Amino acid sequence: MFLVVQYFGISPFGYLDSALYIEAGETLLTSPLDAINPEHPPLAKYIIGVFGEILGNYYVSARIFGSLSASLMVLISWKLSRNIVASSMTLWIITFEPLFISMSNEAMLEIYMLFFELLGIWILLTNFEWKIPMFGLFFGLAFSCKWISIIVFIGILSYLLIVKRQFFQTAISLIIFTLTYIVIYVPYIYSYGFDSFVSRQIFMANFMGGWHLEKINPRPIMWFLLLTNVIKGYADPFTHPEQFSYGGYVWYSIVEGYNPIIIFAAFPIVIFLIMKRRWLELAWVGSIILSFITVNTNDYYLFQLFPALAVSMGSIYAELTKTRNSSKVYLIFLFYALSVSFVYMFGSLLLPTLIIVGMAPPELKWGYIFASWIVVLYTFISLFKKSKTV
Repeated sequence: MFLVVQYFGISPFGYLDSALYIEAGETLLTSPLDAINPEHPPLAKYIIGVFGEILGNYYVSARIFGSLSASLMVLISWKLSRNIVASSMTLWIITFEPLFISMSNEAMLEIYMLFFELLGIWILLTNFEWKIPMFGLFFGLAFSCKWISIIVFIGILSYLLIVKRQFFQTAISLIIFTLTYIVIYVPYIYSYGFDSFVSRQIFMANFMGGWHLEKINPRPIMWFLLLTNVIKGYADPFTHPEQFSYGGYVWYSIVEGYNPIIIFAAFPIVIFLIMKRRWLELAWVGSIILSFITVNTNDYYLFQLFPALAVSMGSIYAELTKTRNSSKVYLIFLFYALSVSFVYMFGSLLLPTLIIVGMAPPELKWGYIFASWIVVLYTFISLFKKSKTV
């Protein structure tokens, strides 16, 4: 099912930034200067350029890395739950997340970053002796694709220090993380010198820091209010139709950018993870949520959250099926999974199209929000009741 949805590119919109990254990838193959897109690290652009040069299609690499990322989510879910239904639940949820499917079909930096993040998390769950230093290596590669991966890296480092108390290996991991990032810049350093490399990092920090810290949105207060705006129609479904302005800020509409049944479940999932003491998943999910509700970010930066939520849902399922009434838990999750796919097909694809062609009013999406909230509330109230018997 995932491959069918991904192959046909069944997603509500694309991102125009991919054209910029393709051009940057082409340029990097001939010059390490990267004058086209200097504010982001080069690794993902190298991958885009190499795959495009070899295969003649700059979007194939995104599909490959998207499929590999989905596979890693299943492996991580299996490692955490040892439950085939939980692993299947993880894959089903991510299949019907429009942002993930969009990124898996676009030459965007995030899908390559995510692959290395998931590889780092997976290696932590193995029996490999030096898994923590390897975690640093893979997250160094993720950071070399896009800096936003530092959020998850810090969250899981905190888990390793506070919960696992792995001080020495975590320090080694941090060193390897730093060295990996520097190694990716070796062509640049060789051509322009280490001083220029340092200057480039300062420029990137000023550029990204200035943009993200310019305005701090009051997201904790308005999370489920303004972000669920539905009045604005889809003026252009191929750029950023989910953006809207309010009170001098740029906001992002959950119902137009994501699958609301998945994103609305974020905070109940956090509560469950705390209750069940699933500290790794909590560090993964919690670090992303904390960053998103406090710092001015682009909506697609929340991309990292959906794999974490999908894996966490699998972990919650595995925890709750340890009880004698596992069949009832299965039915609740089945209802949730079917609702996720229905809302994706109807709300993310059919309804926006009907609004664009004038066959449905934009206000109809209020019903879409209401139905999503009902599903999430029913699912998690039922699961919270069930968790009392665990």
